[in-house]
Amino acid sequence: METSVPAIAAVGTQSLDMPNKVGDVALLQEDTAPALSWKMGRVLELSPGRDNIVRACSIRLANACVVNSHVQKICLLEASDSPWSAADDVEKMNRNGPARTRDTGREEEKAEDTQLTRDGKTDSSP
Repeated sequence: METSVPAIAAVGTQSLDMPNKVGDVALLQEDTAPALSWKMGRVLELSPGRDNIVRACSIRLANACVVNSHVQKICLLEASDSPWSAADDVEKMNRNGPARTRDTGREEEKAEDTQLTRDGKTDSSP
């Protein structure tokens, strides 16, 4: 199997064809953190280089911080012109904070009523 250097170089530049836009939802890659802990935000500003190719961008994170990042360090999650928009979800997170679940304490009540027998089985008799 023979491959040429230009063919290999073309594979690495495919991501340049998909332009970032202001308002896109993206993940900010961090080299020292696992992918599940990357921060999500919205693209605020694009900074083109001298050749008019976008090289850097400003991203507003969920905690209202604005971070300047290289374009290669962001993963586009959703384009701003898609019909379903998670951007509304990001805005809700910015306003309300993370979603919280209500604890009813029912598990604790059940734990108090149940007792273990000698065999390790649960005995829920009164």
